[in-house]
Amino acid sequence: FIDELLDALPSVLSNREVEFIIDFLPRSNLISKAKHSSLPTLLFFLSQSADWEVLFTLSANPRCPVEALERLARSGHKHIRANVAKHAYATQKILADLSEDLIWECRMHAAANTSTNDASLRRLSNDAVEEVRAAVAANESAPESYLATLSSDQSWMVRAGVARNAHTPGRILVNLSH
Repeated sequence: FIDELLDALPSVLSNREVEFIIDFLPRSNLISKAKHSSLPTLLFFLSQSADWEVLFTLSANPRCPVEALERLARSGHKHIRANVAKHAYATQKILADLSEDLIWECRMHAAANTSTNDASLRRLSNDAVEEVRAAVAANESAPESYLATLSSDQSWMVRAGVARNAHTPGRILVNLSH
């Protein structure tokens, strides 16, 4: 019954009423909805939760709406921000912000996301952390000029990312073999 109620809430109640009801629902139901729901309004309400596990689960939901991702990208929890950086619906603005995160794992996931813009990828290709540079190297949206530069990186991990990238031109691959 609770699942049906949660699905119907956004369409029959005001935002304030939904928030009030959500506050009293069992945590397990909220986590389940954060994981499985595809209702944008409900997912946005869940993004306002104070419960870390609800937010973490929601950040991994492939149907999480952009409005909720924008809120989650400002979370104080690095694992939530890292999930947002991996998300297919993360906007270029969200990814640009996460590409400047203090936590390298968030930057790495932003670097790996094919929606990350060129300016952010350029900055990330010079990151001090080799895992971040390797994520840029493996990103199929990385411009050829970045791949050429990264192909001579001191880190084998970065060079391996260039080699794994399906869009690396043959001439760069030949240079890698020397």
